[in-house]
Amino acid sequence: MPDRFLYDLQAILAGSSFEPRDPFSMHIAIFDQVVKLYDRSVWRLRDSIRRIEKNRHIAGPDFEGMNDMSRHSSHIAEVLEVTIQTLGSIQEQQPPVYEALPFVLDKTYKAQTREYVKFQLQIINNLLRRSKSNHERLKSEISAAYNMIVMQDSSAMKSIAFLTMLFLPATFVAVPIPLP
Repeated sequence: MPDRFLYDLQAILAGSSFEPRDPFSMHIAIFDQVVKLYDRSVWRLRDSIRRIEKNRHIAGPDFEGMNDMSRHSSHIAEVLEVTIQTLGSIQEQQPPVYEALPFVLDKTYKAQTREYVKFQLQIINNLLRRSKSNHERLKSEISAAYNMIVMQDSSAMKSIAFLTMLFLPATFVAVPIPLP
């Protein structure tokens, strides 16, 4: 876990917007930081994919690196999907938990808390869409790299076939002629 995560979490908890009586306050503070980490992760992967796209013709395909990125991309999407389910569950549980509290929280505060969870859920959904887009772009790059290799192989095979057709008949003609 990055050091910045703990520092930012402590700053939020020490801030004035934190309501210690609200059972969801801690969740909101943690998810706020988790969303930032997910955002960085998704966009870092996107930047790596963009570098591959830009350098496709300069450097040869790095299939091992692209495979690692593809696996990482799948893991990011999986984590985002689980986070969406978790936030959805928290969102469902907010009204009954607020009703069961032995004290009354301000209606405006509760509404803002629900809206903030809804907002975080929307951000995570958008990051999931970006993550899936990254994965598709990476699959496209892997496919393009394979196609480029196949085209190079095809070109080499044409050259070999041409040279074979050029020299092989001369070999058969040269054999029956006796040398003096």
